[in-house]
Amino acid sequence: MHPYHGHKRDEILEALWTMAEDQLQTNADLAARVESTRLDTIVEEMIAEGDVVREGDKLALTEKSRPRAAQIIRRHRLAERMFCDLFGLEEQSWEASACTFEHILDETVTQSVCAFLGHPTVCPHGKPIPPGACCNGNHKPIEPIVISLKDLKVGQSGRIAYITPRTTRRLSRLVSYGVVPGSDVKLNQRYPSYVIRIDQTDVALETEIAKEIFVRVERE
Repeated sequence: MHPYHGHKRDEILEALWTMAEDQLQTNADLAARVESTRLDTIVEEMIAEGDVVREGDKLALTEKSRPRAAQIIRRHRLAERMFCDLFGLEEQSWEASACTFEHILDETVTQSVCAFLGHPTVCPHGKPIPPGACCNGNHKPIEPIVISLKDLKVGQSGRIAYITPRTTRRLSRLVSYGVVPGSDVKLNQRYPSYVIRIDQTDVALETEIAKEIFVRVERE
């Protein structure tokens, strides 16, 4: 099969899954979500192979194709969480990046990302993330390794992993305080402002700035 056709088949499976969530089923609904001059031909091939079923003008996944569709949706929504939660990207950026990553993450990497994020159950839009083998009840819940400074608990320590300042002025201010990647920090206070201890110095930060500092936390 040509790689293009495989990619488009995955897009169709993903689209049919999300269409079902939105209670949409028609050919027109599918065409609105998947761009291809050969869409009708590919759909017919998938119907012949038992991956898609048609009833009148309505299309749906089959029991055969649902596991594959679930894997695609799972990778996409985990990628959304990663780009949104860890990197603080705007929706347009993390959505586009997730569309790329869903096609290149293998199962091992997908499970690692899921565990790293703490086995999230919903995407940033609130849509459910299909669980994987790593999410079954036999696994102890795992907390994310890297979190925003604003999510640290008072008394918790960590090392700054990266900073995503919205302005160079903010970055310069943080650098002047010694708040740079690799620095060890401890949160001493959350209200009325965040107060961190860094290099024997207490630094007060506004909430908006605390959101832009990501820390690899220490676990007991």
